[in-house]
Amino acid sequence: MRPRIVRFQQLLPVAIALLSACGGEDEVTAPPQPTATTLVVVSGNEQTGTVSQSLPAALVVRVNDQSGNPMAGIGVTFAVAAGGGSVATASTTTGQDGQASTTWTLGTTAGGNHQVTAAATGVGSSVTFAATADPDVGRVISAVSGDGQNSFRGTKVPMPIVVLVRDQFANPVTGHLVAFVALANSGTLDSAVAFTNVNGEAQTGWTLSSTVGVNTAEAQSQGLTGDPVTFTATAHNLSITSVSPTTLLEGQAATIIGTGFDALPAQNVVTVGGLSATVTAATTTQLDITIPTACIAAGTLDVKVTTGGLTSAPFSKSFTPANILAMAAGEQVIVQDPTAFCFQFAATPNTETYLIGIQSVTEVASSRTPVTLTSVVASGAAPAPPVAALASRVAGRVAVDPEVARRVALVSRYRAMESRLLQRELETVHPMARPVPMAQARGVVPPDVMVGDVISISVPGVTTGTCDDFTPITTVVRAVGTRAVWLEDQGNPAGGYSTADIEAFSTQFDNITYDTDVAYFGTETDVDANTRVVVVLTQEVNKVGAAGQVFPRDFSDPASCPASNGGEFFYVWVPDPNGTAGDALPLDLVLEVGPPVFAHEFAHVIQLGRRMQAGNPQMELWELEGQATLAEEVVGHAVEGRAVGQNLSGRVAYDTDGTATSRFWYSSGFFDMGVYYGADFSAVPPQKLTGAPHDCTWLGKADKGVCANDVVHGVPWSLLRWLSDHYGSSFAGGEQEFHQAIIDNTVSGFANLAGLVGVPIETLLAQWAAMLYVDDRVLVDGTPVVTADPKLTMPSWNLFSVFEGIVFIIDGVEVQIHLLEPVVRGFQDFTASFNVRAASTAYFLVSSTGRPATAIRARGVSDGVLPSVMQYWVVRLQ
Repeated sequence: MRPRIVRFQQLLPVAIALLSACGGEDEVTAPPQPTATTLVVVSGNEQTGTVSQSLPAALVVRVNDQSGNPMAGIGVTFAVAAGGGSVATASTTTGQDGQASTTWTLGTTAGGNHQVTAAATGVGSSVTFAATADPDVGRVISAVSGDGQNSFRGTKVPMPIVVLVRDQFANPVTGHLVAFVALANSGTLDSAVAFTNVNGEAQTGWTLSSTVGVNTAEAQSQGLTGDPVTFTATAHNLSITSVSPTTLLEGQAATIIGTGFDALPAQNVVTVGGLSATVTAATTTQLDITIPTACIAAGTLDVKVTTGGLTSAPFSKSFTPANILAMAAGEQVIVQDPTAFCFQFAATPNTETYLIGIQSVTEVASSRTPVTLTSVVASGAAPAPPVAALASRVAGRVAVDPEVARRVALVSRYRAMESRLLQRELETVHPMARPVPMAQARGVVPPDVMVGDVISISVPGVTTGTCDDFTPITTVVRAVGTRAVWLEDQGNPAGGYSTADIEAFSTQFDNITYDTDVAYFGTETDVDANTRVVVVLTQEVNKVGAAGQVFPRDFSDPASCPASNGGEFFYVWVPDPNGTAGDALPLDLVLEVGPPVFAHEFAHVIQLGRRMQAGNPQMELWELEGQATLAEEVVGHAVEGRAVGQNLSGRVAYDTDGTATSRFWYSSGFFDMGVYYGADFSAVPPQKLTGAPHDCTWLGKADKGVCANDVVHGVPWSLLRWLSDHYGSSFAGGEQEFHQAIIDNTVSGFANLAGLVGVPIETLLAQWAAMLYVDDRVLVDGTPVVTADPKLTMPSWNLFSVFEGIVFIIDGVEVQIHLLEPVVRGFQDFTASFNVRAASTAYFLVSSTGRPATAIRARGVSDGVLPSVMQYWVVRLQ
């Protein structure tokens, strides 16, 4: 008898009962119930099938519990996620093996982006099946490219003929056989058969017959819609066999020999380097042409002939521009014909640097000209980037004390207000203002005036600028010198001048300022017959935000113009430590600024009075302010013991050593120039403005452009100083006679300067504008970049030192935003678009080591010719 087998399931109840009977703390806990936890792919992933057909294998997933055991009865869903198509079973449940499955019919788009997702009830994440769909069999054949070409007889057409094979769903079909056949008298094909590539395309080259006419070829694939695909091409006899001379020269004649030309010149289109040439004569075998004049770099160009809609194969020829620059270091070339605004540079292995200027020479202050500068190197040539040495700076820079910088900026703003008020005064008052003859003088300050006299005067107003616009004030005579009477407004703020201060002003004016200004600008008028100019120290100047002011109304008869004082007057700001009449102005600042302001405003008295007395039109605002700023300079020289022509440095310009009697003899003019170059010290933090100096004008207040302030003082001063340095000696009385002639001339503006020195204003402006950057420029090691044309220097000042050698300290940071900084480019392809305002210049510094042949042109809108007010110049720097 077999032994009895007792199974575990039978013993389990008994064991449990025994354990229960024993009692105690060791009780048995029932195992946890199984739950659906994970969903995994069993099979069917990463298959490949045919579009719109079912995949060979089913998609199978399994649901497991937390112990990894399969679970039956769990709901599973399948859904197409990408690529289209369908699943046979979208929803099902797992069997005893925990598995569920479905079949997948692919969509109609070939490719690998086909996906089905599966999800199970209670399982947090799904799984994804991916598949690749191959295209169906080929159904359609069509042309891609290559039809309608033409080529010289017996030669291959430029492009192959190409067809595309697609299936019923428009998918490209790979590996489909296509036959190519050239019909009778239609040349030969490179391949009789070809298989389509991965893009469904098949192709072959085609050499046309040696007979002129239409050739036909077919692409065949039996049974496909579109079979056969027909291509036609024209075999012609249009060809170029030679072009002479050996090197084509811009603007010169050339001869093309070949076949298939039209005997009528107008029926032949000839291009050289893509530009149309003029056909001057024609036969069927020869064309005479003129090489186009255009800004194309020297090199190899393609010549083509088009006749009757057919174009010849290109014929390559060497090309040389008519005018390739050949310049010595320091030489300037100026082009004033806008149709010729092109600079041609030959290829060179050397390091060379050029300064290019695009300049407006109009006097219309509101003028603004759009310009595009385009550089193109020879076809196929490697571009040359700019050389790093161009970023060099002068060694041993000198810092301007922050407080000095703040004060110079403040004075610059006050000077700008003075010019605006003067311009409005000239526009509204001058037509009616005439000096009173001495016999009829009725000035308010008599010849026998004495210190302590109380005199009521009118301060001409700035609201309307008319004879009814004035402020009456009461003044006290504080000093009577041999050349000036000094009046102080009794209403001035506390903390003002002492008697000693005013007497010191009077002494310097009598002994230095007067004589220097008169030597340069001529003797002032004396319409009130008191033999002196009257200086009014008044808070009314503070109130309008100026440092000094001259009013042409003062030359009128007070009886007919109540705003006039009937004499040679100028008005100057006063100390105002508490800011009761405007900005807070400490005594030490106003004392230091006073002497330069006196020199400046007295120059205006001379200018305005002499012109008005002679009945001549007034000078332009920039002439007036430029000369008056020059008065500050030459009086400063007289006070400080300096002279013109000494190539003075930045240390002198800004008195960084603190040894001058005033830091404002020269600094305001140079500060103006820095503003013209784009410095905005009023911004927080200070910034360099884009578009300067070319999008800023120095001719007047009208639409000055991007500059942070008016620059009608310092910039024209630099022009007049440069003219004085180079042309002053041509006058018997030196530069003093030159400046007197500017005032006493019957014309004004550009015509005034050009007429006096005998040089066209265009040339003067080009030389001066180039000089602003070129003067005294040096490399890092101190070797001069340029042996300059003397006209490209300013003998009186070392501009490189004045600008590159000066650093402004703003909030503890070194700032050099006051530099003239050309746009730096290499000899390479580039395009730059910008605007140039009246009398200003856009600067580009172009350099490289190992330059390809390059053409750089300046054009207007849509590459059109620029207006006649523009000129184009270049200086070779190294």
